[in-house]
Amino acid sequence: MDRGGENPSAPTIFKSMKSLDTIMDLVAAEFGVTRDRLISKDCTEAISDARQAVVKVAFDAGLEHKLIAPAFKRTRTFSNKAYAFASNKYDVIPEFRSKVDKVVAALPSGPMITAITPTLESIVNYRRLIWTLVADPNLGQVTVMVDDEFGLISSLFVVEEHRKQGVAKALMEAAMKLCEARPIYVDVCAFDNNGPNDEQLFGFYSKLGFHRVVNHPFSMKREP
Repeated sequence: MDRGGENPSAPTIFKSMKSLDTIMDLVAAEFGVTRDRLISKDCTEAISDARQAVVKVAFDAGLEHKLIAPAFKRTRTFSNKAYAFASNKYDVIPEFRSKVDKVVAALPSGPMITAITPTLESIVNYRRLIWTLVADPNLGQVTVMVDDEFGLISSLFVVEEHRKQGVAKALMEAAMKLCEARPIYVDVCAFDNNGPNDEQLFGFYSKLGFHRVVNHPFSMKREP
């Protein structure tokens, strides 16, 4: 199994979900700047305010600093110190606070979903993309494999204290978006004694449009 070249970046598929991509789009629109300028080396007051708003909203939403920084790879690193500065600005400048509040109000509900950089694998004459999607902060995750023919979703897991709060559904919806217009298979297996059993999992996936696969007792399929 040969590794491909550089890992591709996450596609822009999370518009309907709470994600860094969504936050950046909402901030850019509210502060009247473009996404390109938001991640550029420009240092105008408007750009600076917008970047601070991104940090404020993203940190408050639970997105870890290590996942925010790569989006601003051409600017200074966003750290806890930057968050403290943005929070102080939020407290003392009403106009800044008003715009940040509008961004927060426009955010979709549910957990923060982040796409971790995928592994690109070259196998024979086609490529597979393997993604790990994480619900932050430390709520759960799921693995997605996509090739030219189909998608495969597996290893869905939600931390016990955060179950029955929509985290699993949000992760699955993000995973299905990655598969685009392909048939999708999902591995159904209860590997946590304190979690749902196999039959409950079959019911959960059925509500998302999956059906059982003949002769494959622990697989389900969803047609495009």
